[in-house]
Amino acid sequence: MQPGVAMFKISFDGPSMRPPGGKLLDQLATADEMNLRYGYFQTDISFAVSGLEVQRLRGITILDFAFGLLVSAQEVQRGGVGQVGFTENDQSIKFAPQGRLIFIEKSWGGGVGTCDIEVLLSEISRFCSEVLEFIDRQYPAFRENPTHSKMIEMLRVLPQ
Repeated sequence: MQPGVAMFKISFDGPSMRPPGGKLLDQLATADEMNLRYGYFQTDISFAVSGLEVQRLRGITILDFAFGLLVSAQEVQRGGVGQVGFTENDQSIKFAPQGRLIFIEKSWGGGVGTCDIEVLLSEISRFCSEVLEFIDRQYPAFRENPTHSKMIEMLRVLPQ
């Protein structure tokens, strides 16, 4: 691993998470995946990668973003290109492997960043685990939802 190439960090601002309204909260254990991904838990996120400025994104539907990261991680593990889109707009982040490096490019410009594949996969795992843990603490009914189990299964194949 080359110095300065390996950095990739992603975080979310738990206190900024918008709570689901009454009816949505009542349906949390039974809401289907699409409703959960697009209608629940908006929050602010930020990410940093070597070669790019720190990015701060507001009002992101966090479950959809986490799903996109998990699917991207699976694609990258298979040697393919991963891409995360946003529910709120038509922007995306692309993860393109080349050997042991991942080239990370935002559709809204600003250059291309790089990190090591293991760093990317472990950071996605850490981030998605923290998202689930945060939501579980705030809204225990989410643990009963089949989407929760699906995300846990997707996490199991990633490095810790």
